[in-house]
Amino acid sequence: MEFYSKNGETYYFDRVPFKRDPRKEKVSKKHVFLLAVRKTEPVSFYISPAIYKVNDEGEIQSLYSFYAGKDLPTFDFWMRKQDQSYASLLGSTSPSPTMFGLDKILRTTSKVLLVDNPDLLERIQNKELGHRDLPEIMDTYISGLE
Repeated sequence: MEFYSKNGETYYFDRVPFKRDPRKEKVSKKHVFLLAVRKTEPVSFYISPAIYKVNDEGEIQSLYSFYAGKDLPTFDFWMRKQDQSYASLLGSTSPSPTMFGLDKILRTTSKVLLVDNPDLLERIQNKELGHRDLPEIMDTYISGLE
């Protein structure tokens, strides 16, 4: 689905089933709306915050919501290759300095999702790139397909 803001921005949402753990075969029967942050012919990358908000200009903003002392805010990044009907969790990021394990999740999922870009995969496995570098990881992956 495409949405347009008053200032001409175009936003793309896809409604897709998902895999929270790309190492497993099971795909969720549920579908989620994911906001495309990089959309190309061979691969699409998405973000799923807790809340999407539309401002007065019609621009979509992603927000997070959490209960203090109960959970922490996160943004999930998803990947869907052209030949897949589902999106797989690539990694998560959080503005919270006390959220642990996000780099390990990225290293684990990248072993499955990014095997077709060995240089990028090596940089993630060697801890040169981590969860805070997800935008760079997405751009590097796409440029490696060209």
